[in-house]
Amino acid sequence: LARSITLGALGSLVRSECQVAVRRWMPGQSAYKRLRLLQAFKAWEPCDVLRDVLLRALHDEDARCRHAASETFAALFSVSEDTLPTLKQLAVHHVQPEVRAAALHGLGTRPEWAGSAAEAAAANIGSSNADLLLVASQIRIRQGLHNDTDLDRVWRLWKADAVDFWFRDELVELLCIGWPRHPGLRKALIQQLEGRSTPSD
Repeated sequence: LARSITLGALGSLVRSECQVAVRRWMPGQSAYKRLRLLQAFKAWEPCDVLRDVLLRALHDEDARCRHAASETFAALFSVSEDTLPTLKQLAVHHVQPEVRAAALHGLGTRPEWAGSAAEAAAANIGSSNADLLLVASQIRIRQGLHNDTDLDRVWRLWKADAVDFWFRDELVELLCIGWPRHPGLRKALIQQLEGRSTPSD
């Protein structure tokens, strides 16, 4: 179906059938199928049906699907005047931290939105939600805004296995990008299996 979605975007005769599939898209499919569909939607031309689907998918139960939806939404609708305000509103004010994390992730995918992404990350940095803290930390670190508080936050997320399995590698990557020469980080990683430790030890 994901392949058909892509073919439909290219103007083949299956396009009308794909439109129906998009309208009927529901989270009842497996997470893998939903993820493939949300990624395949990047081949579509922007349209109202697709916009509605992607905004609904920001509420998906699977974090990978939420992130994929935000990436596709940001990529396809970046030139629309209401896209940035919509993502900013969701990233800062939505009641569900998982939705805020997805919207924040979308903001972080566009270099021209760096300022808005940084502001939204700062607004969420005090959250207790692991997904939201990961995305906020990613933005701060990749923009060079990080400090030792960010190091402690990312370290705690990694040590506690707090984030989804699929994002564990991103935590290690963030530690390497943000603090490649931190004197205590390497020691703390080595001592992780031996007992409690922190990068500041």
